[in-house]
Amino acid sequence: MHARAAPALRASEYPVGLRMPNGRMVSGQVPRPPPWLRYHRGMQHDILGNPVAAMREPAMRAVDDFVEGFLGYESRAEGIVAAADADPECCIANVYAGFMWMLLEAPEAAQRASRYLAAAERAASTRAAHPDGGAP
Repeated sequence: MHARAAPALRASEYPVGLRMPNGRMVSGQVPRPPPWLRYHRGMQHDILGNPVAAMREPAMRAVDDFVEGFLGYESRAEGIVAAADADPECCIANVYAGFMWMLLEAPEAAQRASRYLAAAERAASTRAAHPDGGAP
């Protein structure tokens, strides 16, 4: 069985900073999610409009900087490592920090990334055990 492709977005539904198929850049406020993503209405969204689990504002900014920096080959993507260190309960920040280390393709990268993998696994298990956000 084949997965159904997401419908094409209208210009007003493209996240800010992306190029539409016609090559125009999208600017202005981040639009509301398209109709096929309405079930994520109460969630936070990253810079591309993807739903993300609730996180503190500094971690959210670092996640957005990582995503935009990674896609734009910018050095600001490296800020995710400091954000993961500051907020070890933020699963996605730790995933991206580990990913950042692995992108180095250096001999010590896997060892350094393993710290963030462990933190991401702890954060994910805590969230799974307490989906309402309550403390363990």
